[in-house]
Amino acid sequence: MRGFRKVDIIIREMNKFDSLKCKELTVQLGYPDQLVDFDKRFSLINKLPHHHLVVAETVSDKNVVGWMHLEIRYLLVSSFKVEISAIVVDEKLRGHGIGKKLLNYAENWTKNCGFKDIFLYTNIIRENSHSFYLKFGYQNSKDSKMFIKMLDKPLSQNDLKVIIENKPELKLDNIKIQ
Repeated sequence: MRGFRKVDIIIREMNKFDSLKCKELTVQLGYPDQLVDFDKRFSLINKLPHHHLVVAETVSDKNVVGWMHLEIRYLLVSSFKVEISAIVVDEKLRGHGIGKKLLNYAENWTKNCGFKDIFLYTNIIRENSHSFYLKFGYQNSKDSKMFIKMLDKPLSQNDLKVIIENKPELKLDNIKIQ
């Protein structure tokens, strides 16, 4: 049974040493098959200026108990905004204020970046998550379906050049796709 004791955490930038624990937390959400390239994706995403990766770490023992991926979304069809692309809290520690602190961090980061809108998607089966977000002022703006098509061609270095074009602070030589 979850208690009401708050867990003292700090939120800091994710680093490569957090990868194993972040993968373990992601498995709790039911995504084990997609973790093979987690480290490669971290190395790439961490270099992109419109992405921000953080972990929630306990003050007492420096254990990573949550993580979050924020992304600035530039859309033609609506105002620019920040997406919480992923937010995960250790299932053993849910209900202890960690998710609330991560959301507060995300909202402050969004404001500090000059944006007024923040959004996220959550799986329709995660009813506990839905009530959590509603409790903190998020509104369900729509229900939608996701369509995906698996293509034969993986991302190449040339594809990556297009992605980071006009970003002189990124050096393609430092980003490798296998």
